[in-house]
Amino acid sequence: MKEPKELSWLEQASLLEKRGMIIDRDDAQTLQSISYYRIKQFAEPLANFNKEKQEVNYDGVSFSEVLKRYYQDKNLRLNLLHAIEQIEVAIKTRLAYILGQNYGPYGYLDFYQWANREKI
Repeated sequence: MKEPKELSWLEQASLLEKRGMIIDRDDAQTLQSISYYRIKQFAEPLANFNKEKQEVNYDGVSFSEVLKRYYQDKNLRLNLLHAIEQIEVAIKTRLAYILGQNYGPYGYLDFYQWANREKI
């Protein structure tokens, strides 16, 4: 296997185009903020792989379609993290309220007062 060489943004876009991806003029600029390998990762399910030649063919997949998949994944992760944060805050709030009601305003500091020591 030959060692890969570093490519400029334009060369990376040209490589994707050479492999069958439909590239617009401004897509090389996008590669400056979203790496070539990240784009390649999101294009993989849409690509054809020739095992004999060890080559990838994107066969008419557009760069904008791959970019759309990237942003859908990104937005899903952000929305999930937001939902997880809301759940975490709600649980901590409820726990603090219960501990405050049962053991006073600083009762949470005395772990042995409210924790079951037999299970520790």
